[in-house]
Amino acid sequence: MKNFNLKKKGAVEMSLNLIIMLVIGLTVMGLIIAFVTNFLNEAVGGIGDTLSDAEEQRLREIQNEQGNFVVQPSQFTLSRGGSRTIFMKMENPTSEAVEGIFAGGVLGTTPGRFFYNITGSNAANANFRVELNPLRLDASQTNSFRMIVSVGGGTPSGNYFLTFNWQDPTFARNYTQSITVVVE
Repeated sequence: MKNFNLKKKGAVEMSLNLIIMLVIGLTVMGLIIAFVTNFLNEAVGGIGDTLSDAEEQRLREIQNEQGNFVVQPSQFTLSRGGSRTIFMKMENPTSEAVEGIFAGGVLGTTPGRFFYNITGSNAANANFRVELNPLRLDASQTNSFRMIVSVGGGTPSGNYFLTFNWQDPTFARNYTQSITVVVE
């Protein structure tokens, strides 16, 4: 009889250990999944989908601006290491949908369908970063987007001109908008 009670006690201990190990294992697995998901979201790029009320209002306002390609504000000041949200309106005047204008993440300075370049005070030593979500326009559609412009800590003070370039799907038209960024 004594032996039988020991077997029950051992079975209960083994069940308790199993439950504890399952809880610890599931917790670690959850943390790993959260880390990998966060890492992949950062790798894919983009600036998130959550907009403040003011940003939503600004996107609605820029839709009514004249022109096929508008970037606002046209001038602002940034401190080194700072960032600013800017807004852009793009109109697709063609009968073709525009897929993959930009895949999302950091916008490049290499010429293509949508890019920007930097000129100004000390453009060779300037460290700007422009981030935005993926862009797509249906045929004859107008849409507005937000971008985040950041300036690196090593960027010299001065006036810089960020010129955004966009080509329509047929590459028949090239649209250009410049903004002035004063770095303090």
